[in-house]
Amino acid sequence: MSLEVYEQARKIGLRCVKTRAAEGLDPYLPALEDEKLKILKTQELPVTAIPLDRVTGTRTRGRTNSFAADFMPLLEPASEFAGKWTRLYEAQLEEGIREPILCVEYLGHFYVQEGNKRVSVLKYLKAPEIMAKVTRLIPENDHSPEMEAYFESLEAQAKTGASYLHFVTPGSWKRLDFVLGADDEPWSEKMREDVRSAWNRFSQIFLKLGGSQLQIPAGDAFLLFLEIYGLKDFDDIGNGELERQIRKVWADFSVWPEKPRAAVETDTEEDRKSLLSRLYGEPRAAFIYRRDPETSAWTRHHEQGRAYLNREMPEVDTRAWFEVNTPEQEMAAMEEAVKKGYDVIFTTSPEMLRSSIRFGAAHPEIKMFNCSLNTLTGHIRTYFGRRYESQFLSGLIAGILTVSGHIGYLADYPIYGNIASLNAFALGALMTNPEARVYLDWSTTKESAGHIPRDTDLVFIAGIDFDPNVITSREFGLYDLREGKFVKVTYDLEYWGQFYTKMMQRIRNRRWYEEHGEAGQSVNYWWGVSNGMIDLEMTKVVPEQTRRLIGIVRENLRHGLHPFRDELRDQEGQIRCRQGETLSPEQLMDMDWLLSNIIGSIPGLDDFTDEATGVIRTHGISRVKESA
Repeated sequence: MSLEVYEQARKIGLRCVKTRAAEGLDPYLPALEDEKLKILKTQELPVTAIPLDRVTGTRTRGRTNSFAADFMPLLEPASEFAGKWTRLYEAQLEEGIREPILCVEYLGHFYVQEGNKRVSVLKYLKAPEIMAKVTRLIPENDHSPEMEAYFESLEAQAKTGASYLHFVTPGSWKRLDFVLGADDEPWSEKMREDVRSAWNRFSQIFLKLGGSQLQIPAGDAFLLFLEIYGLKDFDDIGNGELERQIRKVWADFSVWPEKPRAAVETDTEEDRKSLLSRLYGEPRAAFIYRRDPETSAWTRHHEQGRAYLNREMPEVDTRAWFEVNTPEQEMAAMEEAVKKGYDVIFTTSPEMLRSSIRFGAAHPEIKMFNCSLNTLTGHIRTYFGRRYESQFLSGLIAGILTVSGHIGYLADYPIYGNIASLNAFALGALMTNPEARVYLDWSTTKESAGHIPRDTDLVFIAGIDFDPNVITSREFGLYDLREGKFVKVTYDLEYWGQFYTKMMQRIRNRRWYEEHGEAGQSVNYWWGVSNGMIDLEMTKVVPEQTRRLIGIVRENLRHGLHPFRDELRDQEGQIRCRQGETLSPEQLMDMDWLLSNIIGSIPGLDDFTDEATGVIRTHGISRVKESA
């Protein structure tokens, strides 16, 4: 029986050799070549369990040709080697292999010095880990992404005890702390036990489903899974349900290191009524809010949008849930909505993105929308307004009205799309006043950067109603300070009802999958002036002739005018858009640079308040999220 098992393992190994050779890869076990390594120091670690998926090769080349690259045996069944292998296999079945292997660890991978056959047997049996006595080889830090991620791991393992976790992307340990709510503090004993238990269950199922054939390491897959589902429910679900959850996000694992990116829709097609819509009944829509209309202008505007939908489509049943303030309340509200028969859910705050993704992955039958500008979502659709268009118009006005040429801009969060709005404002000011300079400050940093000079005569205050303690919605817009007081000049208008009505019409008329392919496709609806969703309100401070000019530009925006066209240079003089070119929606969303007439910078993540940091970690541009 054991000999038959050896022959099966050998067949797997021979198949691996054949496949890798055909691909031009070394078919045998890699050996760690010490002479090529720049080792700074060594560290002896206590005997511990190490994950088998990170046992990569051997310390020396002595036995490399006895094993395929996957550690499966290659020597003939009649060999002495085969006899020792089968005896180890029998020992594992009877009482378990107890003697630890000897190995070295380099950059998070383990290379066997003594115990290759033990590793081979346990890998054949798909065991998750093996006991080992480890010598860590610590290299010089050349500050490459791989090295940065490794040294982050060394630091993190000291406070977490999670030596079994390995990430290849810098910043991953901070992301894990954020998911767990650890706040960069040492993990409690309970957290260590919970994470270890969750990892053991996840990694076994991940490997069972073929995770070793993917590019994504198991640790990075585990982190991605936690960012969607969280850790809290692990103890409450069985392995069958856990496997179903993992399968639902398998596409996210498959495209790594890329992220599933949503298709971006910026245009609105005329609705076509379907004869089938009457056969399936009317959709029912649930609206989930963080706050209530009395205390939040953001909620009030979305409620006005729901009211517009009710007037335009009275046959559609809608219901609102207010004061849904925590992830637990968000999940509970969505579950309640589904139980009550609502098959369309709008979560109206960017803060609800993570819960929305998690719920959408668990309930693919529900049509999920989250109000955020984040195309890296998966499992749901998102929607937001092209605020850069209205802020471009405000910038045109600011350039005309300024006397000093000094215009302030108080930004809130460096999140998707907000840098485009800031640059659009600065671009508008530059178009009507070549001497205009925009002085940038941030309302959500721990300390004001102080970039707005005292002789500023206009200031634009940007903001989304994330946190009423940071900035109030009544302050958003362009202000004239020339008389020594704040006089409102312009403010943005957002007509959410246009979007809600259009989406419900599409769903009712069976066009949900028609436009963007199969179920599960993520779409970001980024609508603006041309869709009737974004506009600019001007007060009496704006002169009549300036109003006429803005009206002309607004009309051109409706018919295809794009502010980010032709040559654009950033603060360092680098050309970001060439003559005759136009920046794409994706380039605008991910924008992380500032125009040449902006005085100021984009702070790092550590410069922001704790409240702002939570928002930025979920929605922030990559440059800021990776700066911590």
